[in-house]
Amino acid sequence: MVVEPLAGRRRVTVTERRAIPDFAAQMKYLCDQMYPDAAVIRVVLDSLNTHALGSLFATYPPDEAWRLARRLEFHDTPKHAS
Repeated sequence: MVVEPLAGRRRVTVTERRAIPDFAAQMKYLCDQMYPDAAVIRVVLDSLNTHALGSLFATYPPDEAWRLARRLEFHDTPKHAS
């Protein structure tokens, strides 16, 4: 789920599993579709093991993974708040 409360935006995507390619696709959608002009996109994540920059590199060729990774700034929720 992608949520931007102050703008009143949300996007829900349902997949078979919560796998690495699913997360990478969400991050690509964020960069290319939702915020194509943003220099940095701050993303707050829960502690699911697929929620990492490594998911981009496991899914996309290195040049594409780096293109996305340079624009994403990940922040983890505290374990007690996840």
